[in-house]
Amino acid sequence: MRRRLIARAVATAALATAACLASAPAWAGGGGCGEFGCTTGGGSLAGTTLSALGGVQLTSSAPLKPGRGSLTDAAPLEIPPCWYQPGLTPVAAVQLVRNLAHLVRANPELWQWFEQYIQPMVAADYHVHDAGLWYVAWCQDFNAPASLAWTTDHPWFTWVAASDPAPPPPGTVSLDPKLLATYAIDSVQLPATTFAFNPLVPTGNPAQPKAAVVNLATWIWLDRRTFGAVTVTAKAGPVTVTATATPTELDLPTDLQSPDGQPYASLTPANGVCTDLYDAYAGNPAAGPACAITFSQSSATEPGAVYPITVRLVWQASYTANFGAGGPLEPGTVAGTVPVPVQELQTTITH
Repeated sequence: MRRRLIARAVATAALATAACLASAPAWAGGGGCGEFGCTTGGGSLAGTTLSALGGVQLTSSAPLKPGRGSLTDAAPLEIPPCWYQPGLTPVAAVQLVRNLAHLVRANPELWQWFEQYIQPMVAADYHVHDAGLWYVAWCQDFNAPASLAWTTDHPWFTWVAASDPAPPPPGTVSLDPKLLATYAIDSVQLPATTFAFNPLVPTGNPAQPKAAVVNLATWIWLDRRTFGAVTVTAKAGPVTVTATATPTELDLPTDLQSPDGQPYASLTPANGVCTDLYDAYAGNPAAGPACAITFSQSSATEPGAVYPITVRLVWQASYTANFGAGGPLEPGTVAGTVPVPVQELQTTITH
């Protein structure tokens, strides 16, 4: 148990020391760096926060269901038990070891641990005359058996020269920010796809909803308040990513036909791919819709006297990360079905 606690403390102290020495002004007024590391001025996470996979913390503007959200990939996502992340310059490594030496002197039983994990860095003279970084081990759950096995077989610090490719050279495990971002966005519960439609006319039955009209374009659009961009932030040790999913395309059904094979509607655009998602009907019959279905016959003989219109909303996703530049993620789709009643307007011509 002591080894577990010390291991986590060292990893945290190493990354905190790196943060302090690399960006001291960021801590001004809100905390500071002392002999044993750094402190912040507090703060809290907003939104919906969940922890999953041990040390992965999710914070989102939408409901979360870790690993089983609306855009889940077919293949399961697995976060490694431990990994290395850029942590210490040679100068920061010297400072860290000085701090830990105080801890070891106060707790002599830690000397064997200190010698095993720290002495290799000391023996290399911290690479103070070289360009590069000491990468620091971080585990999503330091108490998990897989983490204990990993830290037994891997050093806590590994030197990566500036001339080596990034991420670390072969044999050095690094958590892929894109993997974490994919896990994060796949944990978001997106809203079921629905749409608004107009113009509508009364059906003559107060208990029934208003109906679309035969041969009159039925405008279709999304409620921006429900179908706006969704963000989720995932933090695993020192790695933080923010993924964003944005609705970009509403696909109308292209197989609107009766059981006898006769089409009962046409689409705008003709291919059924709507990219202007929020163009709402404003009561102007002369205006052309960006997204619409024009029905050619009533739904009176259909089950429930409605046409069930199934649409698919495409969500594009991307991410940013504190390690790496970020980029696009795989898009996802969420389908939904809306019952649309359609009726003919009867007119009487008198002479």
